[in-house]
Amino acid sequence: MLKQSKMLKRPDNYNQYSRYLSLGAEITASMLVPIFAGYLVDYYWKTEPWGFLAGMMLGFLGVFNTIYKIAKDASRKTDDE
Repeated sequence: MLKQSKMLKRPDNYNQYSRYLSLGAEITASMLVPIFAGYLVDYYWKTEPWGFLAGMMLGFLGVFNTIYKIAKDASRKTDDE
């Protein structure tokens, strides 16, 4: 068993790494959740293909919004340095 002093320590910028590692899931979810909701609307209300298309549009807007927030946050961090 490793002693406390020999255990690996978290790097100082661990929070920054974890933020960027979660971006893939965040972008995927912001696209797939509205598409799936649109599919369900089409399935239950028989409005094919309008719910799916509306879900795609909302998904694209969600991805754009996510990327905009990331760029804005990165720009703010660059200006602070």
